[in-house]
Amino acid sequence: MADAATGAERTSTPPEGPQIGGPASWALRQVLLANRDAELALARHLGLGPNDVTAMEHLLAAPDGLGPIDIAHRLGIRSASATVLVDRLQEAGHVTRAPHHTDRRRTVVKPTPRARDEIIAALTPLIGAVENAASALSEDELATVVNFLNQAAAHIKEQAERLESPPRR
Repeated sequence: MADAATGAERTSTPPEGPQIGGPASWALRQVLLANRDAELALARHLGLGPNDVTAMEHLLAAPDGLGPIDIAHRLGIRSASATVLVDRLQEAGHVTRAPHHTDRRRTVVKPTPRARDEIIAALTPLIGAVENAASALSEDELATVVNFLNQAAAHIKEQAERLESPPRR
């Protein structure tokens, strides 16, 4: 399979030579790369940019919505860039803006029902394929996989936060 960003061929087995991590790390890396490919494909399908899709993912996971500054922090972009991104998403009918329920100076951005439905419809085949692969596992195997993925996600997030922290001297 070709990497969506580089066009280079990817294989399901580690390359020869020195490795960083073992087979579980390699397999998880392949999942992460495949997910990136899916996000890029979703962006093209929706006619959005990659940052726009990432913003939509954050908005879909935030039941109360997010402010433009929250979006900027999550995407690692400047607040002015986040405002332009939200403007673009609003013009495309993907989000709405509303005053914050307790702080009228703030704005809350939420996905529109149409955008939510469109994203869910686009992702349903992918989610179905993952569920199909999971259905081949026993209950114990599935519990082990879910536990591993949850632990891996927590460790990845922890390491990302560590990398964001200023170095100790």
